[in-house]
Amino acid sequence: MFIINITVNADVNEEKQAEMFPVHSEWLKKHFQAGDFLMLGPYLDTDAHAGVIFAHAEDREKLQQILREDCYYPD
Repeated sequence: MFIINITVNADVNEEKQAEMFPVHSEWLKKHFQAGDFLMLGPYLDTDAHAGVIFAHAEDREKLQQILREDCYYPD
């Protein structure tokens, strides 16, 4: 199991964030339904666009493959 903390870089403006978030949400949904993500959610104690994912992957390389699919990766 892996724990991933996600924080969107502050230099991503609100307009770009609005474009990217639906794509990011679909990525989360895809991997949650596939069983790659066991639990996930946003941090509620901050104004930053940030969250946590509890992931299940065979190994770190498989996890990296999944993470590279996210529109926010690597930034």
